[in-house]
Amino acid sequence: MSCQHDTDICFKLAPMESGLKTRLQHMDRKQILAPSRLPPPPSVTCEMTVFATSDLHLNLFPWDYYGDHAAPGAGLASVAAQIVALRESAPNSLLVDNGDFLQGTALGDALAAAHPTGHKPPHPMIETMNLLRYDAVGLGNHDFDYGLEFLAQALQGADFPVLCANLRRIDGGTLPFCEGVVLEREVQDRHGQRWPIRVGIAAFLPPQVMVWNHPHLHDRAEAAGIVETGRRVVQTLISAGAEVVIALCHSGFGTIEAGEDPQAEHAALALASLPGVDAVVAGHTHRLFPGPDLPAQSGVDPILGHLAGKPACKPGSGASHLGALRLTLNRGPDERWRCIGGRAEVLPLSRSSSDQIPAPFLHLCKSASAATRKHLDRIVGRTEVRLSTHFTLIGDCAATRLIAGAMQWHVAGAMQGGPYAHLPVLAATPPARSGGRGGVTNYTNLPAGPLRERDLAALYPYPNAIRALRVSGADLAAWLDHSARIFHQVAPGAQDAPLLDPDWPAYNFDVIEGLSYEIDLCARTGPGRVRNLRHNGSPVDPQASFILATSSYRAAGGGTFPATGPTADLVLSSDIPVRGIVATWLAKEGSYRPPPADLWRFGPCPGTSVVLETSPQALPHLPRAGLTPLDLTDNGFLRLRLSL
Repeated sequence: MSCQHDTDICFKLAPMESGLKTRLQHMDRKQILAPSRLPPPPSVTCEMTVFATSDLHLNLFPWDYYGDHAAPGAGLASVAAQIVALRESAPNSLLVDNGDFLQGTALGDALAAAHPTGHKPPHPMIETMNLLRYDAVGLGNHDFDYGLEFLAQALQGADFPVLCANLRRIDGGTLPFCEGVVLEREVQDRHGQRWPIRVGIAAFLPPQVMVWNHPHLHDRAEAAGIVETGRRVVQTLISAGAEVVIALCHSGFGTIEAGEDPQAEHAALALASLPGVDAVVAGHTHRLFPGPDLPAQSGVDPILGHLAGKPACKPGSGASHLGALRLTLNRGPDERWRCIGGRAEVLPLSRSSSDQIPAPFLHLCKSASAATRKHLDRIVGRTEVRLSTHFTLIGDCAATRLIAGAMQWHVAGAMQGGPYAHLPVLAATPPARSGGRGGVTNYTNLPAGPLRERDLAALYPYPNAIRALRVSGADLAAWLDHSARIFHQVAPGAQDAPLLDPDWPAYNFDVIEGLSYEIDLCARTGPGRVRNLRHNGSPVDPQASFILATSSYRAAGGGTFPATGPTADLVLSSDIPVRGIVATWLAKEGSYRPPPADLWRFGPCPGTSVVLETSPQALPHLPRAGLTPLDLTDNGFLRLRLSL
């Protein structure tokens, strides 16, 4: 296990003078302060804090690129000054990141598009992390969204070790990261005496990255299970001299038993239970821990912030909250440090507007942000109707239909003259920006008029390419039944029952353009919940064949939909991004107006009502009768009653 970065870095931050610019000056990374000549005491105890970010998703500069307006407080640069101050307040501290930092905003997409074979250093996110003096960074699944070449080029400028233990190349190529690292640091005890310490850090991501990023990783890399890799790597770190081991686990909690599965996506709890692991930073699901987001369960203590009895945190996505692992360390007569306890917390970060961002960070971000805004201002077409996602989870949505229509057009053209030209072409696409954990501003609401690149980014923020599958009528029914899991089962006669399952992400709710159907909310989730499935007004024959346009993510198995993954009948594979297809289609059509169609709806259930949470901006645009405004939630969502 090796890393190209010098790990002999003084643990305590360099002496800080007044003014942030002076405080950010780079210290001598080879400096190790001499320990005292006094005989070591039999026992020394001190505190160490591991500060952590996770799921930054290229939220760097305080600008809303979709709406093209300032977004005070958004992004890592906005909270940089507070992170520096927190590190100064903790004499013994590390700063780490738990992955998903290169993708997630229009800025990230623009950087990748401008340099398709790799952003020439410096990458603004990496440079910002350098300026904050991150000690180590783990990779998440989304960091592979633009391919290995882009990732390698972006990481070239990193002044910190980049880690990922459970992914390796199988094609003879190299990877721009290592399994783990042992950092040589110093800690200061309560008497001011400094002591050397070796901190081991390893990082892990969901093995499903091979599915989600199949176009970039297939035949080039392979992923192993989180826990099976953890057993090996933790012992390797200890053998290499690590006295304290921190696991960066870009994963949800899961359970200890389920986490043992090599294909477990959520395995942080099982990883924490391994001997030798002292603390864990989790992530991936965009939920805070410790706190009310994740209640107590076996092995999970949301009060102390413990997983399997060890300090653990889940920082806030987009730099909303900083994780803090407060570790108590003891150095015994054998002159070896051990973690003897601790707790965790998440610290809300107060945010700054762009004119309050410290100059070094502002300089790094401003030019890239300005170039992105210029690119996104290009007009690509127009719409004759409002494109809103406020009601996309309860029926007809022109915004989703625009994406589906472009996909249908492209795939139908590709099928012409081939063996499947006679088959009907449908399109499956999920809604984008539909609230949820993204918050009350996470919606798209475009008035009729010109459409710009930024609008396409809002309508389809995913970096996916086009795919087409041959499916049966039975596959379509199973696909839609799976998609309908986003909705709770509702008891007949229930009043104001919650409609949505918060644990089912909206990006796994596909609507199929070209079909009409009903979803029975009173039926048990699973097979048979979707009824009256029709194509062109006729019942869908389970044995009939169709061509289904979809995304590279879905076709590879993302969301575990039926008829996808390794056994999928793939009839079209292309590197053309879905967003590019939409732009081409709009340029051809000139303007967009959704064609009349009989689409999906909820089945009738007299005397029953459910509650949808959406943006208050939806109030003037209630699409149909049967919706009654109720009130606002504590986090600002408008509650609407829907009578079934």
